[in-house]
Amino acid sequence: MVQKDVNENSIVLSVLKSMYSQFSSCVKLPNGLTEYYDCNIDTKQGCVSLTIIFALYINDLVTHLKRHCGSGVFVSNQVEEIEGLIFADDIATVAETVVKLQTQINIIY
Repeated sequence: MVQKDVNENSIVLSVLKSMYSQFSSCVKLPNGLTEYYDCNIDTKQGCVSLTIIFALYINDLVTHLKRHCGSGVFVSNQVEEIEGLIFADDIATVAETVVKLQTQINIIY
């Protein structure tokens, strides 16, 4: 899921695709390194681009949840409805019914 306003041909997206299109790794063992293997999922550990990738993903996830799960939970007249709480790489979703909560879980999972 990539944010729709990120142009498919943008420089940022091109760099990210290039970084991860031919990513391979190996494991360091006491007696040396294993053979290299292709890594076609996940991100490179400690890579600074992870924050950019996460921001693109989480923004779309919140938009998708709002679009497909309806309204959030009423808190007060001073606060808009809350669909979930997001901090760093954690997300806690809330819903008024079990059905809506299950829908959120299905979308996230």
